[in-house]
Amino acid sequence: MSRHRRLSGDWFLSGLWFETVAEHASGAFDDVMSPAVLDHIRQHPQDTLFDYLARENALVRKEAVRRYSAESQALLARIAARR
Repeated sequence: MSRHRRLSGDWFLSGLWFETVAEHASGAFDDVMSPAVLDHIRQHPQDTLFDYLARENALVRKEAVRRYSAESQALLARIAARR
């Protein structure tokens, strides 16, 4: 028997990342997404984000990475400026 617990297949998807949660409560998506889709996103935000980025076309993926990188750098700069 192994002393290590077996990791699930999606162990790398963390709910701690702020990018996985959208402003669902605002109602901004109510007219463009079905309640079933919104419920799925709310229940599985990190899975949904990863699936969208990993399975979408290369242009969407590259733009998402570009924006993520730029916004992450801006966030780090704001945090460093507060110190």
